[in-house]
Amino acid sequence: MFSIIVAIGKNREIGKENKLLWHIPEDLKNFRRITNGKTVVMGRKTFESIGRLMPNRKNIILSREVLESDVKKLENENTKVEVFDDFQKMIDSFKNSKEEIFIIGGEQIYKMALKEEIIDKLYISYVNFSDDEADAYFPVIENCDWKMNEKNMIIGSFVYMKEKIEKEQCKLMPKVKFTKEIIVEAAYELMKIEGFNNLSVRKIAKYLKSSTAPIYFNFNTVDDLKEEIIILSKEKLKKYLYGNYSERKLLNSAVGFVAFAREERELFRAIFLDGAERFKELYDETLNTLLTEEILMVSFPKLTFQEAKLSVRRLWYFLFGYATLICTSRDDDYRNDQTNEKIEEKILEITSYFRKMYA
Repeated sequence: MFSIIVAIGKNREIGKENKLLWHIPEDLKNFRRITNGKTVVMGRKTFESIGRLMPNRKNIILSREVLESDVKKLENENTKVEVFDDFQKMIDSFKNSKEEIFIIGGEQIYKMALKEEIIDKLYISYVNFSDDEADAYFPVIENCDWKMNEKNMIIGSFVYMKEKIEKEQCKLMPKVKFTKEIIVEAAYELMKIEGFNNLSVRKIAKYLKSSTAPIYFNFNTVDDLKEEIIILSKEKLKKYLYGNYSERKLLNSAVGFVAFAREERELFRAIFLDGAERFKELYDETLNTLLTEEILMVSFPKLTFQEAKLSVRRLWYFLFGYATLICTSRDDDYRNDQTNEKIEEKILEITSYFRKMYA
């Protein structure tokens, strides 16, 4: 049984000037775990780039230039080597073997193995990296010849079994349509339904009606994707905090915050009510938007800075409670009745109360 194991970049690149394009410890550990104690097949250039026999494996080198007598000197009890000057001879030698034989590169060896249709299994790691100067690429795979076996999947690495499937069900390789932006937007929408803490790659893939491959193709880990969701959420919130509700800055941000709770209920809940640790920073940033010295002194000219700051903190407690009430209310009529004008009226009323406290 022949298998291919490979790590590929965004454009299927695998190398440049006979060297790897990246050094990812997790992927190297994965490679060692899968191939340890097995037979690995490589071309001369791949052997030269490694610079040695791969330990605890049987190394098969395909070359007309490498002499077996020379590399035999590198053998030890657990590391063996054999040289073939012809690809077909190698196939004939192992075709009846029940052992899993791994093709590990380079480009031409991968092409020949796929062309000869000897491969039963693909181990592909998708790396969130591209290099326009790469000179070695992994061949294009026909999606419908392979089916993902997700039970054998680790982060960023996927196992595909040789299996003819219906064309409309082909979901093997990452599709171009699932760009980074599309995945982030989909994850953002799903977060508003499931909550930030409940997001997972599998749930996002299901929401996209895709395999998990496009997600890992664009993001190294789920945490990288979640970080993008936080950035997008910040941008959405800022549009309200710095909107056009009032010429007075404090009032403008205050009305915008409550309007955000009214119009973006799911996102408000995810950021401020679900208790996600990753959103705590955004909570603090929102409060600090109201606590700048410029805003405080303009809004409370007769108060000291500390008095004004205390007033705004008290205003924040009111705003947060008011916004939460609007967000969580099951009464649609009440929520829709909270127009920007009514929100402004209530904020001015409570602000006036705080001013009188220090009069």
